[in-house]
Amino acid sequence: MLVHVYLIDYYKDERDNGLDSYVNELSKDLLNRSNVLLSHVWINCKNTTLLKEQNNKKNELFVPTFNPSREKDLSFDLFLTNVLINDIGVKENVIIHLNWINHLGLAWHLKQKTVYRIILTKHCLPWRDFLYINYKDFYKLNEAYTKVKPITISNSKLIKEQLGYENIDHIITVTDCAKFSLTHLFKISAHKITVVANGINPKGLKTQLDTKDSLRKKNGFSLNDQILLFAGNVHTRKGIIDVVRFFDKVAGRKGFENLRLVIAGPGDHSLVLRTAKRSWAKITLTGSLNKNMLYEFYKLADIGIIPSYAEQCSYTCIEMMHSGLPIIVSNVDGLKEMVKNECGLKVEVDYRKTGVSISSKNLKEKINFYLKKPAEAKRLADNARNYALQHFTAERMVEETSAVYNKVIAEQNNNEIQKQKLNAIVDEPLVSIILPCHNAEKYLGETLSSIFNHNYSNFEVIVVNDGSTDNTANLVHSFQDKRLIYLNNRSNKGITYSLNKAIKHANGKYIARIDADDRMLENRLNLQVDFLENNKEYGMVGSWISIIDSFGMPVNRTELMTENDDLKIAMLFRNPFAHPAVTMRTEIVKQLKYSTHFKYCEDYDLWFRIAAQNKVKNLPIMLTEYRVHELNSSSKNSRIMKQSVIKLISRELNKLNIRHSQEELVLHAAITFGLEGRFFNTPEKIEGINNWLDRIFSSQTLNEKCNRKSLMAIKDQIIQNLL
Repeated sequence: MLVHVYLIDYYKDERDNGLDSYVNELSKDLLNRSNVLLSHVWINCKNTTLLKEQNNKKNELFVPTFNPSREKDLSFDLFLTNVLINDIGVKENVIIHLNWINHLGLAWHLKQKTVYRIILTKHCLPWRDFLYINYKDFYKLNEAYTKVKPITISNSKLIKEQLGYENIDHIITVTDCAKFSLTHLFKISAHKITVVANGINPKGLKTQLDTKDSLRKKNGFSLNDQILLFAGNVHTRKGIIDVVRFFDKVAGRKGFENLRLVIAGPGDHSLVLRTAKRSWAKITLTGSLNKNMLYEFYKLADIGIIPSYAEQCSYTCIEMMHSGLPIIVSNVDGLKEMVKNECGLKVEVDYRKTGVSISSKNLKEKINFYLKKPAEAKRLADNARNYALQHFTAERMVEETSAVYNKVIAEQNNNEIQKQKLNAIVDEPLVSIILPCHNAEKYLGETLSSIFNHNYSNFEVIVVNDGSTDNTANLVHSFQDKRLIYLNNRSNKGITYSLNKAIKHANGKYIARIDADDRMLENRLNLQVDFLENNKEYGMVGSWISIIDSFGMPVNRTELMTENDDLKIAMLFRNPFAHPAVTMRTEIVKQLKYSTHFKYCEDYDLWFRIAAQNKVKNLPIMLTEYRVHELNSSSKNSRIMKQSVIKLISRELNKLNIRHSQEELVLHAAITFGLEGRFFNTPEKIEGINNWLDRIFSSQTLNEKCNRKSLMAIKDQIIQNLL
């Protein structure tokens, strides 16, 4: 099977960092594989038009820097999507291999238009960069990460990243800890992730024939110098400033008379100069070095140090290990995995609430150990070289990456077979999808397309055109499908009237809701119908939802409570179901119907009445895409909706025999409408809400109806949100 791989990367005149090394090593070995046809896509090139170079085994696309004024109505991601589609044409078994987290938007555009399989190699963990841009969030995430605590992602950048992974078919991480970060913090399925460590061709290091002494003479170092080498970017997160601070204290002192610090790499060298008060003469700043020169420094040095606060599968570490250089690494992340105890020394990183630093005492002990025990240093370095030859070679890296390519293509073929089998099932119960709409031409086509492209086939779509004055009617009629039932209101009657009209005409065993601007994911009905078929005591089932913008791009997600007891308690405080994500038993809905007494929260009222006699559930999976835009009904009618919600909650409190004043209802409403931190800003209000919550959760009627453990968990969560 021939696999077409499109490897995406930024064009650079000098390719000198770890990701560059990865792309170079991967490309060279892939070209030697008979089952892979590689196309290298270079983006942000200097040329002004798209260029293509081609030979027997390798294609190269040189994509110019994106010019918004020239490519009108296009984003860069959409522009690159069109470039790829045009080049790929009718090829099959196509892999798009991404290497940058900021290309997740490209993945989304590709998924809208193609069936290409998309792989992302994660070379870093962006949340670890919060170390120096948002330490408070970093500390919270790091605590959950290192101590395996539950956490919900709340940072907007990380939510966007989390949503982006949904468009990736498979993720390659370069360390086990990165895989754990994705599964534990981002809730990504382990089945979707493969760990493939970085690697190099060790033969590249053996071209250097000079001896250590001759290299020192060549580069102006004394034979007596004890050289401590740092290779990498000069940045605070790399821990090098802690090393400089330590070095400034010990340089020239007893035991460290000949110690010299060499810093090889680009970055802010002024940080070094500002930190070193008395040891400038013993610090060498080389700036960027090409690979051959860098390999010389590996050979002439005595100790290599990688003191990063956060690091994945470091190419510097791999190169130092292959070079036989004794190494000291920080005991974090991938470095902790890469350098086993018998292969090198580790220094501790202290993550405090107020900041992070390398232990100077620990660092002094490790450097002193190598300087005083050269034979032991050589033994550890030899072990490290042997370990690297087994685990960090380009040949192994490419072999395992190719296996991922084949796995992803095989899964695609299997998914197509399974889809065909699903479509062949004829005993699916009929589902009535009810869809009221008013002047909905802008998004209705997307909504209907998402329904008709569904895996589940035995459904009817009941579209109620509620007095639209735009092109809604013509758009509906353009869908030539016998499963579509069109009902028309001569004038605008409102959503409750239209919903009940659709329910009256529903023939299905189940009723599924969707709105005219939302999208139904292809497996929604399969999963919700299967749940209701196998759980007769449940009257309705919803799901988590993905929030999309006016363009259809995911921007957030809502993970609603899932279990019956939790949902029934939560309903007292806010609506825990997404209306367009719910599927209900038709017999129940035909009996209860939507009420006209609670304008713009008719769904919330119905959930209370269904839950009074039946169990309810949210499936913990995204099954509906909920669109947020300026024309949303909930946005336009917010004031009336809030009044209806307060009236509804008051009714439910009365049913539980929880008497309440107007002041207490105001406190309750602040929780319902998510005003916690802004509203409860005085001791009096905080005391008031605590007293009110005590009254609710001690209610005899409520305690008779609900599980005590669930009651306390919901109460604790509400109080936590107040803080």
